[in-house]
Amino acid sequence: MAEESVEVSESASVGDEDLGASAETHAGASAEVTDSSVSAEAEEVAKLAEEEAKKLAEKLAIQKQQAEELAKRAMAAQKEAERVAKEHAEEVARAAEAAKKEAERFAREEAERVALKLKIAKQRAEEAAKHAAQEAKKRAEAIKHAAEKAAKKNAEKAKKAVKKVFSGHKHKKHH
Repeated sequence: MAEESVEVSESASVGDEDLGASAETHAGASAEVTDSSVSAEAEEVAKLAEEEAKKLAEKLAIQKQQAEELAKRAMAAQKEAERVAKEHAEEVARAAEAAKKEAERFAREEAERVALKLKIAKQRAEEAAKHAAQEAKKRAEAIKHAAEKAAKKNAEKAKKAVKKVFSGHKHKKHH
């Protein structure tokens, strides 16, 4: 703060020296009042500035606290997001594993069904082959029997023919 000093040195020569001294005293007193009013004003401005600075400091402290709280919330939100993402990934992995097991089970069951169908088809083929072999054997036996019968018949005919020939030959010789 700058202090101002005002000096007034006027002398009134009206003929009374006391009057001049009185004027000087009066001028000096008014200068002092001006100095102290300037000091009081400066103190008031300083006091207001200090209060304003205090308010700003409080405001900044509140804002800093809010920023820290927001940072904590953001960190907590990030951790929660990571936790949820991890849980979701684990859930997806479990679902994939379950789907894999289900697919393997289905493939195994399907393979068993196909194997059973093949076994049944093989049994049917074996039965059909056995039946065909039996039928072929029956036909062969029937053909053999028919051939034997025909051969027997032909042998009988041949025997009769031979007998006829020999018996007819004997007759002719004896007669």
